[in-house]
Amino acid sequence: MRNKPIFFFTLRVFSITGGIEKVCRIASKALYQFGEENGYSVFVKSMHDATKDAIGNPYIPNRIFFGWKGNKWLATLGMLRCGRGATVVLLSHINLLTIGYLIKRISPHTRLIMFAHGIEVWDSLSKAKVDKLKQCDAIWAVSRFTRERIISQYGIDKEKVYVLNNALDPEWKECETKINVRELFNIPASAKVLFTLTRLAHTEKNKGYNKVMEALARLKTSRDIHYIIGGKYTNDEFNHITQLATQLGLANHVHLPGFIDEVQLKAYFSAANVFILPSRKEGFGIVFIEAMRFGTPVIAGNTDGSMDALKDGELGILVNPESVKEISDAIEEVFDYPEKYKPDLNKVEHYFGFETYKKNVNQLLHKVLSK
Repeated sequence: MRNKPIFFFTLRVFSITGGIEKVCRIASKALYQFGEENGYSVFVKSMHDATKDAIGNPYIPNRIFFGWKGNKWLATLGMLRCGRGATVVLLSHINLLTIGYLIKRISPHTRLIMFAHGIEVWDSLSKAKVDKLKQCDAIWAVSRFTRERIISQYGIDKEKVYVLNNALDPEWKECETKINVRELFNIPASAKVLFTLTRLAHTEKNKGYNKVMEALARLKTSRDIHYIIGGKYTNDEFNHITQLATQLGLANHVHLPGFIDEVQLKAYFSAANVFILPSRKEGFGIVFIEAMRFGTPVIAGNTDGSMDALKDGELGILVNPESVKEISDAIEEVFDYPEKYKPDLNKVEHYFGFETYKKNVNQLLHKVLSK
């Protein structure tokens, strides 16, 4: 081990494919490259992954990864042991904050950094947790919205909270898929398609797909529009969406494919005329930049981290997520002028490509290390 170890402690990285796990994979790659270029030894340690889950991954060498397979007690002891005397410890999630706090107590000179993804830090935190949060040397917030919430809600020193937008997956590989989305749902070639991808549960009502359905009901007399709402769903939410679709006269125009494998995503994005997610509680929205990578026009809400993903409207349309009229007007605007709202792929790569992300990580790490 070199004399300057950096540890990235995570909950999961390789065993599942959620949004935060995707962030962790990309961050791991950027951190590893930082270490190689600056003489630091970087290690990624996961509480819930198994060490073997990293085998064959394209992001980091297997040798720098270790997983405790869900044994929280061993993971806690292991992280404390690794963190003692480390140069930098990064936490992937606030659920690891207590471990980070204990490391700071044991090793005050260790720099502690925590990733803040969104809603997990927006909810009212206990005073004890806020006190621990204040012990971080830096908090990397996924968006300006999340940064401002942390500063205003908890009184965190604004000089400690930085914005680090998410990035496109640099290891994403285009795979051939035989799925034909329009044929799958019997959507005519002449019809327009809206696409949303999110987790579908009662707790996710802030995602705005109900409002999109109401907007669709306003437009159905003048246009043939189909709405695909993708993502894993609970039974209760499946029933709610299908009942609402029936009430709005959209029973044959709203489709729920359930979980969509990443291999199939291109087919869905490519079939869609618009990707739409007028959320009120989006930390950033990796799905927006993924949609833009495929050239799909995007409509998002204007009250949360979505504004960072769309660069304040430069890369898509921002709407009031509470206004059905604004949502329906935006849909019509994109349908009428598709080329105008087709994302500029060069700009998307410039803002959210891995090289930009890596540069930002390097700058933020140097700031922490210089303190």
